Amino acid sequence: MDNLRLLILFDMKANTGEIVELVIRRKNINISKLSRRMEVNRSTLYSWFKQKQLPIEVIRAIGKAIDHDFSEEFRDEFNKRGSSDIGHSPLNPATIEQDNNQEIVTYWMQKYIILLEEYNAAVNHLHKISPKQIKPMKSA
Repeated sequence: MDNLRLLILFDMKANTGEIVELVIRRKNINISKLSRRMEVNRSTLYSWFKQKQLPIEVIRAIGKAIDHDFSEEFRDEFNKRGSSDIGHSPLNPATIEQDNNQEIVTYWMQKYIILLEEYNAAVNHLHKISPKQIKPMKSA
């Protein structure tokens, strides 16, 4: 079933992160242990799983940590770099954490903006409604 799902994900042009996550789950690797082995937060791993495109260095580092060669799953990406060696490129956890922190800030900033726009729309809508149209809430 996992192999079938992996083929379906490839056909659907799945996110790189989803494919990496599927391989990790297929190998029954504990995410907490993997995060400690890679010296990154669990939230970083989950963030990577959601990403449409992961840097080849991240894919290689995960592959090295789980003893898996991702060159089969990502032939094109590995061929562009000219190597399928899973330990070829060292991953700097500090850089990954810094990138992840920026992603987190951007994510929450976008969430805040969306929420603020929805709030402004609701307030504008309330200003258009006459006080007679507003029904008081009944207490339970």
